[in-house]
Amino acid sequence: RVFYIMVEIKSAGRFLTLAEVYFAETPDVTVKSKCDVVLYHNRKILKDKSNKHSVGYTLITDLSVSEEEIFSKIRKNVRYDIRRSERDEITFDIFKSEDILAESFGRKMDEFAKCHDSMYLSKGLDFKFNRDEIINFAEQNAALITTASYGGEPVVWHFYIADGTHTKFTISCSLFRDSDTKELADIIGRANKALHWHDLKYFKSCNYNSYDWGGCYWNDETLADGIDNFKLSFGGEKTVYYTEHELLTL
Repeated sequence: RVFYIMVEIKSAGRFLTLAEVYFAETPDVTVKSKCDVVLYHNRKILKDKSNKHSVGYTLITDLSVSEEEIFSKIRKNVRYDIRRSERDEITFDIFKSEDILAESFGRKMDEFAKCHDSMYLSKGLDFKFNRDEIINFAEQNAALITTASYGGEPVVWHFYIADGTHTKFTISCSLFRDSDTKELADIIGRANKALHWHDLKYFKSCNYNSYDWGGCYWNDETLADGIDNFKLSFGGEKTVYYTEHELLTL
């Protein structure tokens, strides 16, 4: 299954239609919608080497193996924190596309946005929450949001692009930096690890084939940061991919 996210952008006084295609791993996918440009995300094989493209790096967790095998590939200290979080009484929630599109989800989306923007502001980055993008994916039945809550309040948020077979980890934010105490910060840190494990088990239970960690600079240690090392701690397979532009009209 391939999902098309149609976006119109204005260029030189004219409108261009851009089709963004996710989970089209092979070159034989044809875009059915009328568009000027197709952007293929995370392809394993280029459709045409002459097309404009870039090379990226990510980690893929194989969900076809047993839970025990997936868990065994996670670093020992992370496995400890996941088990330790059970004593923190963390609770988990999953919100599918139909939940996200419901009017009643508006308040939760506001909480997600507040957590996201606050986290990036604390890093000195003005990276705003893109609510419309999530709604676009939800309208394609390709969005999923998960949360980890402590004391009844969400402290970690994850957003995934998901098509029923593959899923891509896209947004993560937490209240880690807003913690008043080191104890609470530690609880939230463990909750984030536990939420990833919860999500992996959920996607496996739904017969997904793979879990894409949404990019990781494993190929260059000078570019790797704390987030990359965190992703590496879950034992995903190092994978090279292409982002390819295909021009269809003048």
